[in-house]
Amino acid sequence: MNRKIGLIWRIIIAIGLAIGLGMLLPAIHEGFAHWFVRLAATFNMIFGGFLNFVVPLIIIAFIAPGIAKLGSGSGKLLGLATVFAYASTVFAGILAFFAAKTLLPNFINGFGAKSVENVGKAQAISFFDLEMTPVMGVMSALLLAFVFGIGMASINSKSMLSFFEELHVLIEKVISFVIIPLLPFHIFGIFLNMTYSGEVAKVLSVFSVVFIMIIALHLLMLTIQYTVAGFLQRKILSC
Repeated sequence: MNRKIGLIWRIIIAIGLAIGLGMLLPAIHEGFAHWFVRLAATFNMIFGGFLNFVVPLIIIAFIAPGIAKLGSGSGKLLGLATVFAYASTVFAGILAFFAAKTLLPNFINGFGAKSVENVGKAQAISFFDLEMTPVMGVMSALLLAFVFGIGMASINSKSMLSFFEELHVLIEKVISFVIIPLLPFHIFGIFLNMTYSGEVAKVLSVFSVVFIMIIALHLLMLTIQYTVAGFLQRKILSC
């Protein structure tokens, strides 16, 4: 039976291997350990740069055709969705601020904030620097996707929609065959570097608490969003 390991399990395996190798390799050969960690840091630099380069393209490729397919009334629908999204974002930001202000200081002080702040100062650096400047910023890509999407819907452009649909397929393949398969190696490099610098235990002790808090806040926000969205949907349908 051919069972494919899911992404979450691959990431967990990558974290476990990184912590194990980060503690084992220096005991075997310090020089090789330093070279191996620098190699992983070089991969992280390249992958991180490529990811930053692709993000604006992902936004355009997924949002523009999605808006265009809503039809000529996408402007009003998009306006309602934007208002709801921004209101939800502001509320989530306020909720996260008060949660971080009231809960996190006690945990961080208990686990040693100074050690966490110093993470990265003793970490290995990459063999070289390779700049991958994105073609545009995230906000510019978002605005451009809105302009193209609403524009294609308003003029009913089939040729432009076909182009953006093909761009969507292309970027989807980049995500499926490049980003997702290489993501565990990126996580591996991050945790290998932290383990090699001797800070992984302190970082994990703090961020495990942060992770649990993030999951709880996500569940709370999803509950609120679905409740409000259901209420608005009933109001709109009743009008």
